[in-house]
Formats: sequence, structure tokens, C-alpha cells
Amino acid sequence: MVLIKGFLTRARPDGSVLDLPVDQYDHTTHLPERIQVGPYSVKPLVRVSDVRDHLTVLAAFANVARREGANFARFASHAAQEYEFWALSILPRRRWGRLSGSSAGSSHSLPSQSMDSSPDASRRGSGRERMSKPSVQSISAAMEAGRSNSESAVNSQSAVTGGLGLQLPIHAEPLALSPTALSPSSSVSSLPSPTEPHHPRWRMMAASEIPPLTVLMAWHAHLLYPAQYASDTADGQNYMPLADMLFPLADVATAIRNGTLPTSLEHVRERRSHSISGWCVPDIAAAVQRQAGVVTAVGELGWLDPSFLPGPLAPLQRAIVRYHAWLDLFAATNLTRLGPTIDIELVWRTHQLRGGAFRSETDKLLGRPLDQTDRGDEQLLRHTGHLWSKRYGHSYVEATKARGILHPGRHSMRRDTV
Repeated sequence: MVLIKGFLTRARPDGSVLDLPVDQYDHTTHLPERIQVGPYSVKPLVRVSDVRDHLTVLAAFANVARREGANFARFASHAAQEYEFWALSILPRRRWGRLSGSSAGSSHSLPSQSMDSSPDASRRGSGRERMSKPSVQSISAAMEAGRSNSESAVNSQSAVTGGLGLQLPIHAEPLALSPTALSPSSSVSSLPSPTEPHHPRWRMMAASEIPPLTVLMAWHAHLLYPAQYASDTADGQNYMPLADMLFPLADVATAIRNGTLPTSLEHVRERRSHSISGWCVPDIAAAVQRQAGVVTAVGELGWLDPSFLPGPLAPLQRAIVRYHAWLDLFAATNLTRLGPTIDIELVWRTHQLRGGAFRSETDKLLGRPLDQTDRGDEQLLRHTGHLWSKRYGHSYVEATKARGILHPGRHSMRRDTV
């Protein structure tokens, strides 16, 4: 056993999910059916398709960075301004039109993987231009009314989920390959999951509502700071319209592949001024620049090459499984920071794109939200590797078939890098 500040990290000499043969993975998801995270046996929190879609998005970000070159800082500032404009002036108008012009129930309907049905007439053409500008308070009231109506239909489900919303049955017993896992003292019945129907608390925008890549880069960067994002999307804050909105990862990736992403934001007559609290344009711009470290690190593995995504599943399967083991290591200690390898960081960042759902999931599993924002330094990585080898009996830094080891490059290990 390894003693860490009074907490015991139990070694797993009889094996863990890292030892599960690939041929025993679920043939539909291409991942283990359940993975041990702390005392809970959960369905995978991130899918292979999620990571592939994220790689498509990161490759598009990398292309922008190469195109802008020395002007990237100026581009990041522009992206932050466009993101703020979109969140303050465009998205509220669309949501106000949807909530005031149609029933709350229809605005929260649940297609298979989308929170919203196709956009209605109030979101097309120039009708938006003639709408009076809604206040933050009126938008908030309309959103709450919509939630109230839709939540009545799922009241019994919410009682089971403890208000977290998305359902995932959790089994109290440990996995067969995790004989030393703790059992929870009380039964926990469910947890949010990306593989199950969305609860009305979380919304997906229609494909036609997806903003340009500049806005998406800033939104993506904002999501990599979970605690800050939660604060900035609280009631009355600048980015409140994004509070229950899920980043449309699959639709964004599809639009990138098809070349159908919009290139500019629609015109509106007025721009709302931002509040003085929370992150503002310079903060978002700095985050856009910092996230370039993630893009560069993943690119060093060759995982952003066009030939990689259609390739074998094995690297992504392994990365997802290792990420869940990384979460399990958090759960087994009182540590608030662990150093990820590049493959783990990729899946971690993919998971973070679920916004509030990510915080709810990690809070439920770890007993605290996972609000770490950077990968740390070499010392943290070495310490994490030591704990990993003690717990799982595996080397933390593994070789890949692409380009070398799953280890952040020296240039990307600075503390100010995401």
C-alpha cells in the first residue's frame, strides 16, 4: 500500500481494467462494458466517437494556428470578442425566440442525441432583426419556465438521479478485475452518461445554429476551465445562455469534415455590453492561446494527421481506458492534481467539453469536482507515474505506434500552459 497524506492507495495486484483483453470489450462501444472508478462500476464516460470527433476539431484548430502564425495572438483576441458577441447578443435572441414563440415542452424535446428539434421559423431569415432585445432577466425567467414544465415529466427520474439529470446505472459491486475496490456505504443509483438519452437540463443546439470556428475555438478554451466556466454561466453572468448548453462536438466535427461550418456571425443591430464580473475578452483570448499547447502535444503524436482517424481503434481505446484509470487514481487519493500523459489529456479534455455535466460526473465519482486546469510539470508527471505503477502494475508512460511516447513535450510542460 502507498500512503498519501493519510489516504491509502490500494494496489491492485490481481489486475485492473488495464489488464482486460480487448476481445472482452463490448462489441458495440469497442470499450469495456463497465470500468471501475473509485467505488463505482460505470459505463465509459467518453466514447471512441467523441475522441475521434475531438481530434477532427483540434486538427481544424491546428490549421488555424498554422495559418495565423505570428498573428495568432491577434486572432485569439478576435475569437474572444466574437465569442462574447455570440453569447451576449446572438444566442440569447435565438433562445428567447424559441422559448417565447413555442411551447416549453417542444423546446426541450429529446431526439436521440439532441436536446433541440430543428430550428423554428423565428430563428430563420430576418425576423430576428425586428425582435426587441430581451433582458437577461426575461431570458432567465423564460428558461426557468421551460425547465419547470419539462421537469414535471421526468420528476420520478430526477428523484432517482439526485438532480444530476442524465442517467447511468451504477453498480455498487466492484468489477471482477478490481477485487480491492471499495464498496460505497450507500447505494448510488445513477450518474450522467453520454451514451444515454439526455435529460432536459442539458441542451444541444441545432446543427444550423453552430457558430463559426473562431467562436468554437473560444468556447472550447473556456470549457477547459470548469470552475471558471461554471461561474461565468451562472444566472446574471455574461455567458448564462450557455449554462445548460452542451458543446455540439459531433455536429461540429461533421460540419468541419463536410466544409459546412459558417464563416461569420449573423448581423444584429445592437451589441450588449458585458458585465464587470467573470472572465472578459482578454481572459478568453489568453485561454485560446494556452489551449494551443493541447493541440501541439496531440499533434506531436501524429494523431491530427488525416491518415490517423480512419486507422485502428486501439490507440483511442487504450487512451479512454487509461483516462478512467486516471480518474480512479484521483478517487483513491486526496490529491487535487495529477499529471496526465498526452493520450489521457486528450480524453480528459474531450470529457471537459460536457461542461456542467463533466463537473457533475466527476463530483459524483471523486467526491469533488475535477477542476484541475493544466497538466502540471515534470515532477507532477513523475509522481503520478509512481502512484500509477504502484496501483496498477503498469508503466505510466507508454510507447505509441505513431510518434514516440505518450509524454508531453518539454515546450508544453510550462505551468502557464493548459
